[in-house]
Amino acid sequence: MTRPTATCRSPTCSNGHLRITYLPKGGNWATVDLNGQTGTPVTGGGVSNTVAPDGTLYIFSRGSADGGHLSATYLNSAGTWATADMTATVGTPVSAGGAPSAFVQKDGTVGVVTANSANGHVYMTYLPNGGQWTGADMTTLADLTNQAGTPASAGGAPAAFLQPDGTVGVVTADSADGHVHMTYLPNGGQWTGADMTALAGTPVTGGSIGNAIAPDGTHYIFTVGSTNGGHLSATYAGTSWATTDMTGYVGTPAAG
Repeated sequence: MTRPTATCRSPTCSNGHLRITYLPKGGNWATVDLNGQTGTPVTGGGVSNTVAPDGTLYIFSRGSADGGHLSATYLNSAGTWATADMTATVGTPVSAGGAPSAFVQKDGTVGVVTANSANGHVYMTYLPNGGQWTGADMTTLADLTNQAGTPASAGGAPAAFLQPDGTVGVVTADSADGHVHMTYLPNGGQWTGADMTALAGTPVTGGSIGNAIAPDGTHYIFTVGSTNGGHLSATYAGTSWATTDMTGYVGTPAAG
């Protein structure tokens, strides 16, 4: 089976079922209700997916009728679907609003990052290559606000990135003034940060942020402005950091 994309059935259905729509290689488009087939709990739409090195497709979802439990629905290389309640089996805290964020590391570790609904702590649930599922409270282990001076974050999920040179980091919005802030760890270096609004003129935002790394290695930070009518901006690293208003430049509609 070609690895499909996981989506919630909304807006065509209001029951919160998780549904896979996929195109098998050489076949025709098809769709499967994973709630009916594997018992995946209903969700409000907070879904992410990734593929492990062994070919297993993992779909992580936040339950909307079970208090926010994290579920992992997975399709192994043999083509068999199953679902595991990670809150019940691993101890992952019930999740606050927002989609779980799935990842795969170079060493084969697969996992997901969520927010603890009780205290807002960032929690990582992960499966080391050849190991067992486990979890860690990342707020307790790595508070970047205290370590690297990252400002307290405004609304919206942090936007993580990995640059070709091995630099890993995250982009957030300062809750005090809306400045876009990048916190990063250079390969072999120390955590540090930069105010991209001051450095590159990135407009202030309420927290709508995304990252993309182009094939040529250029890092793009996309933001939605909070004081310019919702214009989309692209802040990018060429010979130096710069920002372009994509709404003004290419006519991208302002975001609602």
